[in-house]
Amino acid sequence: MARLIKGKEKGFTLIELVVVVAILGVLIAMAISGITSQMSKARDIQRKSDLKSIKTSLALYYNVWGQYPDSDANNRILGCGNPGPVVCTGGNPWTRGTENYMKILPSDPGGGDYAYSRSGEDYSIAATLERTDDPGIADSVAKCGASALGNYVVCQD
Repeated sequence: MARLIKGKEKGFTLIELVVVVAILGVLIAMAISGITSQMSKARDIQRKSDLKSIKTSLALYYNVWGQYPDSDANNRILGCGNPGPVVCTGGNPWTRGTENYMKILPSDPGGGDYAYSRSGEDYSIAATLERTDDPGIADSVAKCGASALGNYVVCQD
């Protein structure tokens, strides 16, 4: 049986424990940063997809009614209801008359509705992407113009 030398105990020193905890803290911080970055990227991809779907539904609406729906004072689509038109809100079906344009009108993943505005025969739908370095922002502004309603804009072709 091994005997302990007087004054020498087995175990970790306080310094060693502090170093291990510090290293674990750095690793956890890096992991959380990577996860939040990927989550914001996923929300931005969802926003782009939602705006594309709304754009398709607006084209269907135009084919039936001969014009794009108006927008209300809160920049929401005014084109739902029977006989309508009333405000279309995210999370609800987009229907007007007997036509169903979207089973569920999407809401922004960050909360609220996407911003919509119509001016004559032109419209734009805007969202604010979290990743401001997204190359799609510059492309959308070049095509549709800048919007005070969001940094990513979709408009009619």
